[in-house]
Amino acid sequence: MKIHNILEDCNANGVQGHSLKTALIGLWFSPAVRILLSYRVQYRLRQKGGGWRTFLARWLWLRTLSKWGCDIGNQAIIEPGITLPHPLGIVIGNFVKVERGCKIYQHVTLGDRLGKKPGRPTLKAGSVVYAHGLVLGDVMLEPGEYIRAGEVRIG
Repeated sequence: MKIHNILEDCNANGVQGHSLKTALIGLWFSPAVRILLSYRVQYRLRQKGGGWRTFLARWLWLRTLSKWGCDIGNQAIIEPGITLPHPLGIVIGNFVKVERGCKIYQHVTLGDRLGKKPGRPTLKAGSVVYAHGLVLGDVMLEPGEYIRAGEVRIG
């Protein structure tokens, strides 16, 4: 986990700057930055493995889930610089890919489609999923493409 990834998350979520002070302000005042940092720490702990790392990753996941209602799988691939304007109730399943510049609003679900056609969504740079959007299965949102509020896209 690198400081420039945290700064990119800060800048994408309204805390502008390129210093350690910016990162600290983002962590103090922005729930979106806190949620993304929690995910990044969980992802790193999961990569390294081990008993206490797994325990700590699970504890961070539970804390994020209980505080903001966000369930972000620690095997999801989320690039720095995504925007979470209203980070409540967001579900991002394991192995979902979200590229830089994407915007995800409240109560969005991105995840598996179980059954005959399993798969996971990929959000290309600049795509947007508005409130209550549901993207399941092998769906790829192209750059600039969006899911309207309440829309369901199943691949």
